[in-house]
Amino acid sequence: MKKIKIRFVNVLRNDGSYLYIQRKTIFGWRYFTYVVNGDAGSVSYRYNGKYKQGLLTAVIQDIYKTELKHVKIIEYPMMKIY
Repeated sequence: MKKIKIRFVNVLRNDGSYLYIQRKTIFGWRYFTYVVNGDAGSVSYRYNGKYKQGLLTAVIQDIYKTELKHVKIIEYPMMKIY
């Protein structure tokens, strides 16, 4: 069973709020990202969403290629950015 230490980052803006997800590594907190490749190069985006459960499910399925029941999640307190 894989153990993951995560925290959510709530970014409040004028057009609404967004949640980002970070994982704890030996070098500090890092965002979960995905890469979109194209003819002119590649772009990296952070996983974001409106709800915690949907965001967590997307990260577990896309990055770890497993289901939520096979992963132990340790969640740290949420951080807010204004």
